[in-house]
Amino acid sequence: MKNLIVYINEKLKITKKMLSPKKILTPKTKNDLIIMIIHEVKSVDESGFLDLNHIDVSNIDNLNSVFHKKHFPDNEIMLDIDISSWKLDQVEDMEFLFYNDKINSVILPDTKKLDEYLFHNCENLTEAILPPSLAEIENYFMDYCKKLKTIEIPDSVTKIGCTAFRNCSSLTNIILPDSITNMREGIFSNCDKLKSIKLPKKLEALEYDMFLYCSNLEEVYLSNNIKNIENNVFDNCKKLTKIHYDGTMSEWSKIKLDNNWLEGSVVKEIICNNGTVNC
Repeated sequence: MKNLIVYINEKLKITKKMLSPKKILTPKTKNDLIIMIIHEVKSVDESGFLDLNHIDVSNIDNLNSVFHKKHFPDNEIMLDIDISSWKLDQVEDMEFLFYNDKINSVILPDTKKLDEYLFHNCENLTEAILPPSLAEIENYFMDYCKKLKTIEIPDSVTKIGCTAFRNCSSLTNIILPDSITNMREGIFSNCDKLKSIKLPKKLEALEYDMFLYCSNLEEVYLSNNIKNIENNVFDNCKKLTKIHYDGTMSEWSKIKLDNNWLEGSVVKEIICNNGTVNC
């Protein structure tokens, strides 16, 4: 059970010295949870939010003055973040915001787009709740989040950028809605705990390196809307034995297959609705 320490701040010009826990208060144990609740901010120096477990700034009107990567350096003890009430249209730039931070979980606010590298290399991140209005996930969104085990993509999403979940080496389950029409290259490369995946019905192409080095991937489910499969999509998927295609053998024969699309896998046949096709 964590001890809760709350520091309430009505109005303040925030500096690094003022917000360092050693300056405002001293945790008695390593389990102390330090929360800062800020109601109004005049300005924030760089690295202003150093070493906090949780920050609640939901009542601040002008988030541009406080919400920027320079205020969140590579924190060592930040644990859980709930920014579900924030209005991201007030934020100038979210790219790299939580890059390399030691966060465990995050609840994101209502938004249509999330910037590149937002959670890049957040190695302790185990849970992320994405907003239901989200339409697009940008490149490198959660790559190298090595403790992320499961994630559900909202059914409002239509596009996922390149290598968005690369090297999520603990990822065992991802729910992809049929609304997705575009998934860029290398999205799940090196997700070596992933065993089975069902791709969206509206997806038309598997771009190169999509499942590169997914060494435990065993089954993939494709819709009959697939028109193109690029090189090295399943490269070094050494346990991949079954590709299920939700269409006929005749429909499969019309798909454009690049020469090395099955490089490094052990797939011998494609399971169609009316029979199998040898690879």
